[in-house]
Amino acid sequence: MLDQWIKYEKVIIPFFTFCFIGLSYFLADFINLYLMERYGRFVHLVTKADGYIPFLPEFVFAYITYYFYPFLIMVVVRKREALYLGALSFIILQIISPISFILIPSKMIRPFVEAGVGIEFDLVRLIYSIDSGFNLLPSLHVAHTTLVTLMYFYTRHTWRYGVAVITFFICCSTVLIKQHYFIDIPFGLLFAFGSFTGGLSLAKILEKPLHLEEGAFRLRNIERG
Repeated sequence: MLDQWIKYEKVIIPFFTFCFIGLSYFLADFINLYLMERYGRFVHLVTKADGYIPFLPEFVFAYITYYFYPFLIMVVVRKREALYLGALSFIILQIISPISFILIPSKMIRPFVEAGVGIEFDLVRLIYSIDSGFNLLPSLHVAHTTLVTLMYFYTRHTWRYGVAVITFFICCSTVLIKQHYFIDIPFGLLFAFGSFTGGLSLAKILEKPLHLEEGAFRLRNIERG
């Protein structure tokens, strides 16, 4: 039975994790939309820092790079230990983030971009039309990409520094194309590090039941597999 599970777990676990990420996000989005229409209440997350941040539509190209990160995470979870660590970390993140979205209902006030010309404005308009502007704190663009970056560093993958640079630009893009307020970035980082720490703790507990390599989650990092 265990051998059969191990044979298919590299398909089942990522599939379940991605489904859980999508469902939890859209459920929180739906609840926030309902709360806003029913009660018209949301938290203003604007800070003084937001007044100094310009709108730079060119950063939309960095912003959409986020959607390639599911492929990046699949590169780094080839070993069973990394697979479970990544899945547990993302599941924790997707449990605590929607709770924050609902407890701190907020909505992004975006600039008028209808008059803008160029592919960057076309992409910004497309993103604005798809994204309702809820689910701000934490920024999942920041949290997800940071979590992937942490996985790359934990496994000591050779791409880790390149991934970190791309993650940095994605984090900047969230405020530069006015998809998030400044405060959403540090909270995205906080949630990512917290989820990774929680995932590591759970992985240590499940090490024996899941027949993972003994001691894989101690101070020694998972070697690149």
